[in-house]
Amino acid sequence: MQIPIFGPLVVMFSLSRFSNNLAMLYRSGDPAAPGLENLRHLVGNRAIEHAIEEVRLGVLEGTPLNRCLAQHKVFPRTRSR
Repeated sequence: MQIPIFGPLVVMFSLSRFSNNLAMLYRSGDPAAPGLENLRHLVGNRAIEHAIEEVRLGVLEGTPLNRCLAQHKVFPRTRSR
């Protein structure tokens, strides 16, 4: 992730894979926690895999998904309305 030019591209590719698959699981009605477990193995980046596991554990504890994602620097911030 620290390699100039290619590091950010790898991260963006992994996050794109994560978000597209998360959207597909959400639309299909699958529960978030088991879906996150499956997504963790799809991203291909250890730092993001670790963050997804922590997000999954937070969701299991009852914390909203957006708050769990916001606690990790690997997930980009979004603007609130």
